[in-house]
Amino acid sequence: MSVYNVFIMCVIGAPISLAMREQPDASFSIVSVCIIICTSITLCLVFIPKVSVLSSHHYWNYNQLFVCSIVFVFCSHLRI
Repeated sequence: MSVYNVFIMCVIGAPISLAMREQPDASFSIVSVCIIICTSITLCLVFIPKVSVLSSHHYWNYNQLFVCSIVFVFCSHLRI
């Protein structure tokens, strides 16, 4: 998901930044905003599910949550 997020922001931000070569401050601002949006969305994609699980299952202990996180990371790297 984060790869698609970065790709979309690059497709939007790069042409606008290149069109504003004469205005380096505006170009820098656009690139900076694209980077901030990409990192914010990626962090939300990673941590919001963990926070929602933690808040909805408050009776879980931290060992179970840690094991679930490791299993999720391991399974997300498998190419099925």
